[in-house]
Amino acid sequence: MHTLVFLIHVAVGLISSSGYQIISQNKETDQAKEVPKCQETGTCQQYQSSRAVDGYINRCTRTAPIGTLAPDKWTWWYVDLEKVLSIYSIEIQFKGYGEQNGCRESGVYGYNCDVPCPNNCQELRCDIVNGTCLGCTAGWVGEFCNESCPAGYYGLRCGSTCTGHCSDNLSCNHITGQCDYGCGNGWTGTHCNTLGSV
Repeated sequence: MHTLVFLIHVAVGLISSSGYQIISQNKETDQAKEVPKCQETGTCQQYQSSRAVDGYINRCTRTAPIGTLAPDKWTWWYVDLEKVLSIYSIEIQFKGYGEQNGCRESGVYGYNCDVPCPNNCQELRCDIVNGTCLGCTAGWVGEFCNESCPAGYYGLRCGSTCTGHCSDNLSCNHITGQCDYGCGNGWTGTHCNTLGSV
């Protein structure tokens, strides 16, 4: 049987003046239920879910005994970080301390959260440590989304094939699939895939 005890830092301040920020501190929290009979003993405030993120490491939050020998087989706890963020680490431990460290703003990475993610990362999201993109915008591939689609392909993950007949047998635009310099003789349309009248 285990008693679930949380202390989580996901804070809104700098850790030792530089580095990843604790982004959960004093954010809205909730948990599965209160400690049994805490109303009768007047101890409910000692075990509020918010204690896991209040910044005080000498007090925690808990629910009740859980596990195979306890009446409760599972529990839950959450913290609302208020927006989508890049998270470097999450540590939640039984009767221990944990931290969620990351960057407070999206679109950046690095120890000080001061290096911009590559421009072609989808939604400007990248790995918080090394800056590799979590996805690429249309027309780009590679770890850092810095390689254009190969000739003849375009779009998201270069998954679309150029269908038109671009002038001078040029490839279509790697992002849009359109022929940037016009259509070849006899072809019309945005993608030069419509046979014109002769």
